[in-house]
Amino acid sequence: MGGECTIIECDHSNENEIRSIFETVSQREGRLDILVNNVWAGYTDKSFQLDIETDSFAGSFWEQPLWRWDHMFQISLRSHFICSKEAANLMVPSKSGLIVTTGFWDDDKYLSQVPYDVVKQAKARLAYGMAIDLLEHNVTSIYVSMGWIRTEHLKRTSEDGQLNDENYKDYAGYERTESTRYVGRAIVKLASDPNVLEKTGKTLTTGELAREYDFVDLDGSQPERFVITEKSKGLTVR
Repeated sequence: MGGECTIIECDHSNENEIRSIFETVSQREGRLDILVNNVWAGYTDKSFQLDIETDSFAGSFWEQPLWRWDHMFQISLRSHFICSKEAANLMVPSKSGLIVTTGFWDDDKYLSQVPYDVVKQAKARLAYGMAIDLLEHNVTSIYVSMGWIRTEHLKRTSEDGQLNDENYKDYAGYERTESTRYVGRAIVKLASDPNVLEKTGKTLTTGELAREYDFVDLDGSQPERFVITEKSKGLTVR
């Protein structure tokens, strides 16, 4: 697609390896314009291998393995905080920059499991709090809520393992999914917006950004904002 890409291997459970990324960027480029926080390890066991039998969120919070909580917070949320700290140290001096933290949010609805729900809400608060501190330095922090993404994992674990970005509508239940490029295009539009600072601290959805900035997914479709059906178990949902 053009451009240049440098791949740097990093274990995001290791803060020294995280810092080395930003040291490399600083040495090579002397600046940083965009950071996208998109680390996730909540589905993997302690050996960082996907455990199919424990990959389900079935059961109440007291029935969930503790490693799931630890990986969601220690690897995903913690690494986002460390990455943002390192990014801010490069962005603040230049008085410019965009930090996008990805996740999922749907009007504060409960997201099916306590560890999963809490970490997603925490990431939104992380983006909001950082926005307050960064505002005077002209650096933007936004939480982008993605839809149901056709990741490599989703494609691999489909019924026959053949689901892809072209045939996904042929698979019942997958019609609402989005390609990984859909949110990528949303972030490109945000980074290209000269008034993006006006959005700092906000939680924005890919579907809404697609309509605001007029972009589409790979197949020309424009998936709407992803919403869930909340299971409140008789409680009054705020």
